[in-house]
Amino acid sequence: ASRRVLLQFEHNSDDDDADDGSPGNNKAVVRHTGYTRFRRPPPHREGFPYQHARLSAALRVSQRAVDTGAVTEGSIMTAVIASYDKTGDAGAPLLRLAMAPTKTSRKEKDRKTKPARRVAHRGRSQKLVDVVHKLEELKAGDGPFTGTVVRVSSKSEFVLVDFGLGRTIKTAAGDTGVERVLGVLPFSDVQDKRERNPLLQAQDKRFATDRKANLVNTMQYIEDVAPDNHHEEQPPQQLVEYPSVEDFFTEEDLRAFGALDPDETMEDFYKDDEEYEEIAHLLRFDKDGNLLYEDPKTGESFDISDLDDINDIKFAGAVDEDVVDNHDDDENDIFAGLTSEERFEKLDEIMSISDPDDEKEENQVPVATNFDEDVGATTTRKLDPMKMKAGDDITVYCQAVSKQSSRCMLTLHENVKPMKDVKKAAGVTKKLERLVEQLGGDIQAILDLKGTECGGVVKATSRTGDWFYVQPERHDLPVGVAQLAEGLAADSLGKGDSVTVRLEGVDETRGQLAMTVTGKAP
Repeated sequence: ASRRVLLQFEHNSDDDDADDGSPGNNKAVVRHTGYTRFRRPPPHREGFPYQHARLSAALRVSQRAVDTGAVTEGSIMTAVIASYDKTGDAGAPLLRLAMAPTKTSRKEKDRKTKPARRVAHRGRSQKLVDVVHKLEELKAGDGPFTGTVVRVSSKSEFVLVDFGLGRTIKTAAGDTGVERVLGVLPFSDVQDKRERNPLLQAQDKRFATDRKANLVNTMQYIEDVAPDNHHEEQPPQQLVEYPSVEDFFTEEDLRAFGALDPDETMEDFYKDDEEYEEIAHLLRFDKDGNLLYEDPKTGESFDISDLDDINDIKFAGAVDEDVVDNHDDDENDIFAGLTSEERFEKLDEIMSISDPDDEKEENQVPVATNFDEDVGATTTRKLDPMKMKAGDDITVYCQAVSKQSSRCMLTLHENVKPMKDVKKAAGVTKKLERLVEQLGGDIQAILDLKGTECGGVVKATSRTGDWFYVQPERHDLPVGVAQLAEGLAADSLGKGDSVTVRLEGVDETRGQLAMTVTGKAP
């Protein structure tokens, strides 16, 4: 096909009635008629740069096959295409065929000609550490080991680490040698736990979006209001008149919709109760280009990028308790007055999804800074798989060992969990991702539903425990896991029963919506 060859098959016999069983007259056997096309030598007709020629075929056989009678005139056999010659048949195209080898001959040929397996490592500039650990003696939980990053694969999402691991092998000469084994560190283990948890990841995304929008609004406000930023006179903008509310609704319509109270008028509809304070004169840029806010009372400067909300500008240096209390728009907001880190800690406490075994300084390694390499001082930084490179030194622990495949899974955590629990946690994470996606990606939606009571239908009962799978009577909620409240017997409920449930948030052990069955529906 790559050589633009046209293949055609037709019956071997021109006479449809001739079928005496011989190979030459068997209608079940078809013959191959091949054509190929090539450019017609000039001069040629306009629009016809190619010409077609019959494609001849020749079968290449050995003299031994002819002498032994394995190949005779009229023999039918399986053949494969060996090559294509444009001028092999007296200047015409020729298709060379070869007898297809048998299964036995292919095995013998592969056994004789199969080259020895060789692994070439290219682009490895750092020196590998000596083999000091044996794969046969290594077990899960061993460590810590100081290893060197050999390769970072963003496509496969893993990091190959050499920490001096080797396995015993026997050479072709019968001697015993040691082969180096590299450990595999997954990206999911390198990344911060907040990036691995879909609930916290969704919260991070919302906070980042809000902060970006606030900063953009602030910069636009400065460009529009601050007189120092207008170095030249701007041409007047043409105002576009948009339809107003009066063009479509009357005051009676707005009262019917609930947009206006009985004693309010159309002017009250446009009235903005929120008062704005001019702060452009309190904003300035430092020599590094950072936007700073100077508190008019204390004279202290604050970096706007360090503030969680644009409203924090006017409360950055406030110490008056009345001012701080007035800043809380909603007294029931559990995140009111908290910084980003405090919000995350509060969220971990509410959802109970933080790992108690995780330490504060996990995923941190000592790295020498540029200004104190000579004195040996070190600092710490978070590991980022995309910023890691070959030659970096890290501390790892053995997660799992497969002696059969000569592989070793590594982790950065000192408290190593069994692989069974790790796989289970990966499944829970996928369920959490689907749950967050079904709820619109907003973590606050899950928190707001906690304590809500609604009806539901039992979809299935558990065979291994005293819980049920219940579908809440809300279109935006999927099937969740429901426990029985005190005083209810498990045998009193069955598939299809209508019940009353109380939403409890998320079951972090299963990655599903958590509920409590409070009773049967009346």
